[in-house]
Amino acid sequence: MKKLLLVSLLGIFILGLIACGGGDAKSVLRDYINSMKSFSEDMNSADSAGEVTKALNDFSDNMESIIPKMKTLSDKYPELKKMSSKGNLPEEFKEFETEMQEVATKMMGAFMKMGKYASDPKVAEANKRFMKTMQGLK
Repeated sequence: MKKLLLVSLLGIFILGLIACGGGDAKSVLRDYINSMKSFSEDMNSADSAGEVTKALNDFSDNMESIIPKMKTLSDKYPELKKMSSKGNLPEEFKEFETEMQEVATKMMGAFMKMGKYASDPKVAEANKRFMKTMQGLK
């Protein structure tokens, strides 16, 4: 599962960074990484169903603004999908690989924490929204 999450994260990363090149892609990528980091931190510090719900909803809010930018890049450069689905990071972007691996690990921990509160109706609803939002990455 960790490998799948990392490949997914790297895929989106590659599409964002390569497709635009320069400042725009880096800005989208930075927003994406920061959003994942914030979500992980919020989830890992959550001590109640309400805090888990808020973390999920905040992440969904952030991703709802980031995903359209990523999709635009992906649509503009469809040839990158094959490369990104294999998790192949071009040499010039290898410097970001460690950060993406760290984020993937933290995200996994965040999802494990959510399991503790999964039976709460508000958490379940926020998770449903989260899952729907993340389907936008496909």
